[in-house]
Amino acid sequence: MPHRRFEIQKRKKGTANSYSIDGVIVVHRVRSIASIFTAEVMAVLTYLSQLTQFPPNSKHLLLTDSLSALHLLTDPYKSNPLIQRILLTLSTLYSINSNITFIWVPSHIGFSKHDKADSAAKQATTFPTITDESLIPVSGYKNHLPYTHSETVEYILEQPTSQ
Repeated sequence: MPHRRFEIQKRKKGTANSYSIDGVIVVHRVRSIASIFTAEVMAVLTYLSQLTQFPPNSKHLLLTDSLSALHLLTDPYKSNPLIQRILLTLSTLYSINSNITFIWVPSHIGFSKHDKADSAAKQATTFPTITDESLIPVSGYKNHLPYTHSETVEYILEQPTSQ
């Protein structure tokens, strides 16, 4: 059963994720406003979407260090649109008898495949352009706003209006 691995990097200059399918590492620079959690979930979604291209009755092993993403996948009633898309993609995969096993592994434990994905994600944070243009739900970046909601409203109201 092929191993799949994810790595997410968040830097001041950008956010990126990577995953590996059968030893081929795929990297994406995502919108900088994305939280690490959102980038992780985007990687899971992108990866699972790729699995729909495999023949029916395939077996897949997904290794990830994103325990929070795995926890959310166990609750089909979550309102996060990315989680809902993952659950829909999983339903599609299950309908063609694909078997996906999710395994949480701690990060940075000297696992060479993890280190390669980690390095690729770090490099992708420096890409000059966004390679994953997916829309990010507001909940995926609200913690990155420089002000609280009331401070943002106050700032907007203080701005001069053009006449």
